[in-house]
Amino acid sequence: MNEPVVRRSFLYNQSAEDIYERSRVFGVLLETTGGLQSVQFVDSNGIRLHYSTALRDILSQTPESAAYRNYNEDSQALPYETVSVLAGNSPKYTMDEPGGRVIFSYPFNDSMDVYRGTALFYINQIVS
Repeated sequence: MNEPVVRRSFLYNQSAEDIYERSRVFGVLLETTGGLQSVQFVDSNGIRLHYSTALRDILSQTPESAAYRNYNEDSQALPYETVSVLAGNSPKYTMDEPGGRVIFSYPFNDSMDVYRGTALFYINQIVS
């Protein structure tokens, strides 16, 4: 979350290098973290996705840009108020029983240390 390329996720004009490097960083994280399904960065009003590793969220993608569907357009998404974390608050987790997952939520600050929304990490729920 503190990587410069990650903190620049909320910029409107992103470089192709940032897009590639962010994809690489999260690709490694997904491959090396057992159970990690996806990562999303949701703006503070709970509507816009600024980044997602889930293919179903990507509307279009080129080396220079990516467009994502809105968070509230996903029928599987929990209400943003349930998973969001406000500026300065501690991270939290939310059990999503119907989705069979745990959602870890972190407040997200951009490259200028301005609160922008919530970073969501979706983990498969472990069943004993």
